[in-house]
Amino acid sequence: MPCFAAGWQGSSAIHRHHDFKDALQHLPFPERPEINTLFKGFESSVSQFAANAMLGVRTHNDDGTRGEYEYETYADVAAKVEAIGTGMANARLSSGATVGVYSINRPEWIYAALSIWRQGCTVVPLYDTLGATAVEYILQDAGVSLVFVAKANTTNLLGHAAGGVASLKTIVQFEAVDAADVEQAKAAGVTLVSLADFMAVNTQSAAPVKVDPESLAYIMYTSGTTGNPKGVLLTHKNILAAVTGLKFSGVELGPDDVYFRLVVELPPAF
Repeated sequence: MPCFAAGWQGSSAIHRHHDFKDALQHLPFPERPEINTLFKGFESSVSQFAANAMLGVRTHNDDGTRGEYEYETYADVAAKVEAIGTGMANARLSSGATVGVYSINRPEWIYAALSIWRQGCTVVPLYDTLGATAVEYILQDAGVSLVFVAKANTTNLLGHAAGGVASLKTIVQFEAVDAADVEQAKAAGVTLVSLADFMAVNTQSAAPVKVDPESLAYIMYTSGTTGNPKGVLLTHKNILAAVTGLKFSGVELGPDDVYFRLVVELPPAF
């Protein structure tokens, strides 16, 4: 039902479910109002289900077939997220900084996103499906200072860095880095390190940054209809409202439920 008129000419009223017409429902656990950001939700899951499986990847058999899933627990993932987040703190990324993730769907994508939110920064997914010039445009438009990248995309990213993306200072590659790529990055004024090295330099854990629910969680770029990609601003509150709406619509979610993503060519997206 309409709850109030929108604030610009030619737009419709904003509609909400008739049971929740007075306010946006953004707390998935109203009895625990402190769970009001994405990272707070992750922390809660770790505290309750540390030994439960969180991320699973199917192994590759020698004959080319797929084997069984191998899982990491919530505790496993939390340890990596803490190390990566501390690496970001050591790299002097301030709260609110925009950080790119340039990869297909894989566990490291999730490590990176959770680490970015841990440090109060904003995830900017990067992908090539919007056209040849889209990645460079997004890097510049969002002012991205650090990118987590899969090796398959590093050459393309270094090309953009050489093209003059002034904000980009650090590239963290999920796999080991090649000496030639390190030199190419240096020539472009960018530091290139492996994720393992980025995590290994940390001696003392940095505390998670306090984040407001109205802070940005994502800037999701879409193709739009004409011109350059358009950045959609999504706050922690926005995304938790979607989760809360699913829960309050009668869908029961519990610790035994599994999110299964089949399409691996694209990054996770909300």
